[in-house]
Amino acid sequence: MAEFQRLLKNLPLCQKSPVRCNPSETFRSINGTCNNLYNPTWGMSGAAELRLLPAAYGVLKSKWLLSW
Repeated sequence: MAEFQRLLKNLPLCQKSPVRCNPSETFRSINGTCNNLYNPTWGMSGAAELRLLPAAYGVLKSKWLLSW
């Protein structure tokens, strides 16, 4: 996990300034910051994310698609 966090910090799109969260707030921000109080930038809008595995999509034929 430490290696993953180090990689995230070195990405040019990652936010450099610290995010300040108030844990007593009733609601979280609309941009997704502070949804995770231990890692406030995880999941925020505009944040770069790394894939741990290559994308693998299933065949597009499914019961839902066939029901149309």
